[in-house]
Amino acid sequence: MSSPGERAGRRRDWILPCPHCGSRLIYPRDVGGSGAAVLFDRRCPDCEFRDWVLLHPMAAAVWSRHEDRVRADLAALADALARGEAIEPFDVSAL
Repeated sequence: MSSPGERAGRRRDWILPCPHCGSRLIYPRDVGGSGAAVLFDRRCPDCEFRDWVLLHPMAAAVWSRHEDRVRADLAALADALARGEAIEPFDVSAL
């Protein structure tokens, strides 16, 4: 597990791809902290890699809002499928 200091020099998108397998499906499992830093415990569903990242509160808020939108979209998709509605293809790379 790398420390937040080791990650500081990486590109801005270092939060999203899994550092082990590169999957962009990595998601936060638990959030802690407040004030100047927020600690995200994250997990990759593809390779089961788990670690934590220390984020600025603004970055944590953006990531949380993104996760909320993804969950809402998936719930709407599941509801539409359950009702037997036709589903339009969509680009999952945009998630």
